Amino acid sequence: MENFCESGIIASRKENFGFIRRNSSTLDIFFHVSEILEGDKNDYKPGTCVEYVVSKDVTSGRMLAKQLKLAPPGSVSQFEVSKNYLIGHVVKIDSSSGSSMLVRYVDGNKPKLLCCADGSLLKPGAFVHFRVQTDIKAEKTSLISGAKPHTYQKATEFIIIEDTDILPKREALEVAILKLVQDYKEEIQNFKSL
Repeated sequence: MENFCESGIIASRKENFGFIRRNSSTLDIFFHVSEILEGDKNDYKPGTCVEYVVSKDVTSGRMLAKQLKLAPPGSVSQFEVSKNYLIGHVVKIDSSSGSSMLVRYVDGNKPKLLCCADGSLLKPGAFVHFRVQTDIKAEKTSLISGAKPHTYQKATEFIIIEDTDILPKREALEVAILKLVQDYKEEIQNFKSL
C-alpha cells in the first residue's frame, strides 16, 4: 500500500502519542510525537489542524500518521460520516476536466448521485456498500446559498459487494438507477462542467 497525505484535527493527546480525527474515515488514526516535523510538540493539542502522511505499520498492520505538520487554523473541514451503510452502483463520468467516480443509489424513493471521496480502487459497474460523508462547514454554507447536496456530500468507506445475489431487490435497484440517469441528466452535466 502506498503512503498518502491527509489532513485532520487532533482528537486527543497524551504525553508521547495521540489520535487524529480523520476527514476520510470514521476511525481516528494514531500518531507518535516523534513524527512531528515542525513546531513545538506542545502546539499539537486537541482541536489543532494538522497535515500528515498515512502509513501502514509493518509489524501491526495498523494505519499510522507520520510526518505531522501544523495546518492553518480553520483550514481543515470537519466531516461527519453516516453510521449506516447504503448500497450503490459505481459509475464513471468523463468531463473536460478529467473523469470522476460517482455512486448512484436510492435514498427512500429518491434516486441520488454522489462523488466518491476515495474511489481510486473502485471499478465502474461495481455494486458497493458505502457511507455518506458530509462536510459540516460546507453544509452550513449551502443552507444559506441553496447549494445542492453533491457540493458537500461524498460517498466513502467502500466495501465491494462480490456476491450480487445478496443485493436486496436487485432488479428494483437497477430500475431506480436507470431512473436516476433520466432524472439527473442536469445533475450529471453539472459534474461534467466541474
